Amino acid sequence: MTHRTVQITQPGSLEVVDMTTSDNNGQRLKLICSVISPLDQQISDGHFPPANSFPLIPGTSGVMGDEKGGRYFVFAEGFGGGITEAGCHQEYLTATPEAFFPIPQSLRDETVACAMISFLCAASIFGEKEKGQSQKRVLILAGNSSVGEAAATAAHFYHHEVTLATRDGGMVLGQSTVSYQELESSPLLGGFDIVIDPLGGRYSHLASSRSNPGCHHYLIGLSAGVDVQLFGPALLQNSYELMGFNLMKEAKENLTGLVEMAYDLMRATDYQVSDFLTFPLEQGAEAFATSKSGSRKVLLTL
Repeated sequence: MTHRTVQITQPGSLEVVDMTTSDNNGQRLKLICSVISPLDQQISDGHFPPANSFPLIPGTSGVMGDEKGGRYFVFAEGFGGGITEAGCHQEYLTATPEAFFPIPQSLRDETVACAMISFLCAASIFGEKEKGQSQKRVLILAGNSSVGEAAATAAHFYHHEVTLATRDGGMVLGQSTVSYQELESSPLLGGFDIVIDPLGGRYSHLASSRSNPGCHHYLIGLSAGVDVQLFGPALLQNSYELMGFNLMKEAKENLTGLVEMAYDLMRATDYQVSDFLTFPLEQGAEAFATSKSGSRKVLLTL
């Protein structure tokens, strides 16, 4: 069959094309909405090593539907979608059922598309890796990002004390945040037991210098792993635990449980994504440019 798809022809160059594919190797779902993620941007710019074979269809996660009206979260990263295989920025996607997770009726398509990957990270850390811990002091860098909001939602849900750090301060999810300058200059801001770090670089150094002995410092995703700077005494004297966190390393048999846990977190906290832009698939190149130039989530739809 022939359908429309966003295609990276070479790093930095996208176009919408008609593509003919076969449905012989899995289940076919139709696009409802798919978010342009930071990883999609890295891939389209040619900065992600595995995605070195172009042309390539991006789209590492999204929401798609079947002919009976069923809705599914698509974890395309789980089978290399958007990285080494065709992703979900296309009218139809064919993959094995292990990549599709039914969405509860109470959750909006846009919320799942925009926030599900971040909530999977948060559920894995606070619902599994830090499960059963007494109240901890949690520092979340990039508190106004999707990962930051999901981590804050989960940390509050599990009754931890949460400090959100952002570039300029302000409010996130009804909570005041501290600026990175305040975090650096105030001796009262410290003693953290858990750090959620999607930034890397000098921000990792700042967080590690403000943390307790035995702190669990999670570097989230691929962007944080490019350049990490740490406070030496934290590593040398205080049993500091630095952990790279990437959902692509999660065992496939664990994903169903994590997805259900993430759904439960969204429903229990009534989390909703409202600040997003929507583009039709035909305007895929414009959508990528808008996503790259701003801070709002950008969705592709039919």
